[in-house]
Amino acid sequence: MRKTFYSNGKLLITGEYVVLNGADAFALPTKGGQYLSAEPNDTNFINWKSLDEKGRTWYEDKIEVSSITNNSYTGDNAVTAQLVKILHIAHLANTKLLSVGYDVYTELTFPRNWGLGTSSTL
Repeated sequence: MRKTFYSNGKLLITGEYVVLNGADAFALPTKGGQYLSAEPNDTNFINWKSLDEKGRTWYEDKIEVSSITNNSYTGDNAVTAQLVKILHIAHLANTKLLSVGYDVYTELTFPRNWGLGTSSTL
């Protein structure tokens, strides 16, 4: 069963990057954001595809689930390497999460270079 989620972007008024080190920040949600949909598949792979606001693919990869659960990705794609780290932490929090593969799609509703969620945009 496919599940779809939507998250608004954010505009940090204060504390733009120091918030990552624990500083207080003031943020406002924006109308634009991003969708993420995920559907289990019968493979041992995460098929990930990310679209920009015009429907153009800006990231796509096929990642073996065991490289996520074992945190053993050895490729040279920086986006995939970061995604594997994030998904590995999710796996540690819930080991049932990656018992199957998934088809994952993300789609932005704002231009990527606007920075309204760039740090979380996959």
